[in-house]
Amino acid sequence: MKRFLEKHENKVLGILSGFDRLIFRGGIKGLLFEGGFAAYLNFKSILLKDFSAHAKLLTAELRERTEEYAESKKRPFIYLQGHGKSKEKMAREIAIKDNISEGLICIFSVLENCGSYKVMGNRSTHKLEIKWYPTKCLHFYHYWIDPIFGLMHGRIQTWYPFNIQIYLNGKEWLGKMMDREGLSFIKNDNCFTWVNDFDKAAIILKEQREECWPKTLDAIMKIINPISHQLFTNGNGYYWTVHQSEWATDIIFKNNKELELIYPDLVYHSMLTFNSKDIMRFLQKRINQNGEIPANFNSEVISNLKQRPEGVRVKHSINANSVKIYNKAGSVLRVETTINRPKEFKTYRPVRETEEMKWQPMRKSVVDISRRAEISQSVNERHLDALSDAKVDENFSNFLSAFLFPIYKDGKRTRGLEPLNKDKILLDAIADGKFLINGFRNCNIRKIIFPNLKTKEETRKHSAKISRLLRILRVHKIIKKVPRTNRYLLTEKGTKIISALKSINESKVCDLLKLSA
Repeated sequence: MKRFLEKHENKVLGILSGFDRLIFRGGIKGLLFEGGFAAYLNFKSILLKDFSAHAKLLTAELRERTEEYAESKKRPFIYLQGHGKSKEKMAREIAIKDNISEGLICIFSVLENCGSYKVMGNRSTHKLEIKWYPTKCLHFYHYWIDPIFGLMHGRIQTWYPFNIQIYLNGKEWLGKMMDREGLSFIKNDNCFTWVNDFDKAAIILKEQREECWPKTLDAIMKIINPISHQLFTNGNGYYWTVHQSEWATDIIFKNNKELELIYPDLVYHSMLTFNSKDIMRFLQKRINQNGEIPANFNSEVISNLKQRPEGVRVKHSINANSVKIYNKAGSVLRVETTINRPKEFKTYRPVRETEEMKWQPMRKSVVDISRRAEISQSVNERHLDALSDAKVDENFSNFLSAFLFPIYKDGKRTRGLEPLNKDKILLDAIADGKFLINGFRNCNIRKIIFPNLKTKEETRKHSAKISRLLRILRVHKIIKKVPRTNRYLLTEKGTKIISALKSINESKVCDLLKLSA
């Protein structure tokens, strides 16, 4: 990250690194597997034949207590059926309409999929057994504005095993923290575009790693699940895990124009120059000393570019963990690491049996949340350092003129390229991401440009045409031939040209048309 900031320091206002989203899940350990649940029913002296009636009573009590809680706060309890609107958006609208600045906003009741238990007969043993099965039941969504965390919500399954999920927005949390410290800021949607003291904000953000999550989540759980005391045995409570974490590093630029000038190049540098080994390094995957991918690595490395309402997003992922870049509010470059599978990373902790300290897979448990933050920040920094190598040009005209005009070599004239006209399909074809590693051959490009050839004569004729086009690209040093093969790869210059062409907006297209006239 240091290299990136040194390169763009005159354009940057400040940096904020912290959680963007945290999704916690809570479950009572003894109720999460069939054997444990059978032991629980035995401890509670509940016969299997009476289980259904017992569960219905608990569910009815949970609903009654939840409705009473909503009524006591004078907030709506709403059943949603066949809705397509975001529940969070609906909650925000209710908060604005009713002028809610703190406390409960509303509670939604929604029928959703879940996993639960049912009593079934075993034909071989002629006995009743508890079985886990997929089903549906009502879920209650509590939306509230917390004095510490801001807008958040919690969901509870209203049938055994009464699992809970709690969603927290890191930027809402940071806003509340800065309010308490008296910091001034401008917030746009889910990001900050200005803070009067970025250094103090960074110190505040470090406190997010030190939160005592079991105590905090237990306090929330008692509100969401008012019947929890009836579910605990032998002092067991809810066990809290982090289902998903997103850690964002926001580079806040001075204005929209400063970011707009460089963002297209960052996007296409990320898509066109980062290979599988680069992405593995970002996400802390081991690479052999000779720089090759280990033979036992069998996961899929995926790079994805997506057009979002606010702009273009690039995402690199391995095994459901990812790092991505996108622009927020016009002036914020966000690099964000999402961890869904923490066991892909390591943490230094004692081995349970011997208490000896060793590097072990990171756990889903909230006890490793500080390590999650540390790993996520290092992933963001490695990605930003790699992006610092992007060759950013604020004006493409001089650069593009190098291949828009003819070249004379050994007395032979090679025409210039027409990237917005007849050569567009060719340049799009060679830029296909599937050719980045192993390159492409004549036949690969021929099948893209001429997909419907039927006879050998047509194939021969169009293969010759593709050969002539590839020669033009080689003369302009956009592609190079792989030695002792019939394959071609993009050169560094070619990668930059493709990146530049893909990042040109409408106004720059006009400039190119004037340039090539």
